[in-house]
Amino acid sequence: MRRGFYASTEFSFLVAGLAIIVMAWAANLLGVFSGGSSDSHGGMDIYFWFLFMLQGIAFAAVGAAYDHHRRLMSDAAFAKRYLVGYLFILDGAIHLLAFNEHLISSTYAVLFFEVVSPVQIILGVLIPHLSSRFDVAWLLFTLFLIAAYVVTRTVAIWPIGEVEAVDPLGLISKAVETATGAALVSLMWARRVGRANLPSASPTDGP
Repeated sequence: MRRGFYASTEFSFLVAGLAIIVMAWAANLLGVFSGGSSDSHGGMDIYFWFLFMLQGIAFAAVGAAYDHHRRLMSDAAFAKRYLVGYLFILDGAIHLLAFNEHLISSTYAVLFFEVVSPVQIILGVLIPHLSSRFDVAWLLFTLFLIAAYVVTRTVAIWPIGEVEAVDPLGLISKAVETATGAALVSLMWARRVGRANLPSASPTDGP
């Protein structure tokens, strides 16, 4: 007999949380098209939508906590891997808002966020379930985002052609990325220490 599809609590809450994020982004985007300013779209401040997205992250985390609460409490590496995943999703959500902010002012920034945002959200969903050997790649990606922000706020680079303004939303994003990098470094360090503490293989006697 064919088994039906089973949606775990974690999966269900994750989908619902992502739906909240997408709805907040779409509502903010509609505000942009309706003629809202860069800081207030559709009559609501952009940080209201950011807080709305935070609720989506929290909602998604409830499902993981329900399904894995014992392991999350006892396995630090497991918990940190979920933390990294949710930080990736959060940063991707922030970049969705940045996409909306730059729609009118910067085509190249829009193209950048159009690629980066969905990549971050997808990676955030996958990272808790991927091998730890990819942690270096996630760390390098995070450092690239931080470096890109610093450079574009310091000098005018091609093809943007101007120095981008420092804004609170961008600083929040960099704080999230800094926390992401710290969590990844902690994971990598703990894994390295764990390997160093493994007992060496004892030599066996020959025949």
